Amino acid sequence: MTINKTVTAERISQAGGPKHTTVAYRLQHGYYPGSRIVNGAWRVPMEIAVQIVTDAKIAKDCIPLRTAAKACGLGPSSFNHKARSGTISALHIGDRWYVTKVELYRLQCYYLNTVPPEEAAKMLGYESSFPIRKLIHSGGLIANKINGHYRIPIVEIEQLLAERKKKLKGMML
Repeated sequence: MTINKTVTAERISQAGGPKHTTVAYRLQHGYYPGSRIVNGAWRVPMEIAVQIVTDAKIAKDCIPLRTAAKACGLGPSSFNHKARSGTISALHIGDRWYVTKVELYRLQCYYLNTVPPEEAAKMLGYESSFPIRKLIHSGGLIANKINGHYRIPIVEIEQLLAERKKKLKGMML
């Protein structure tokens, strides 16, 4: 490997990568294979440097998984598990996980605006989720099945409650 095919930590930073101090720390701790000290300065192989800069540019357009988990009202460990298993679309860059803004919006719509059948049953005054599942199967209640689990839009539950109120008013008259 010649010096022409390697670059310094400063050059990686100038090209849009992480701060040169971050690159230097990672170099000292063996994060980048093939890197070595030449004339007193760390040199990184060009193909590794290109990957570092590319990853940094992608990460700037994404949201860290921990932040996405908080935005959805869930713990970061559950999101990490979902990312590793491929349940959610996430990018693993360096030692961190990220999601795109579009994926975060999808996750927020899923987790913040829907509830599982057990929660829907409580909202509708049932003791178990069986009547909810029966409504879903008969087409009386719209639900999304994602990864084998039903999620019911809160709007659907509110609509069902409004219909119940109308029926009760009609019976009282």
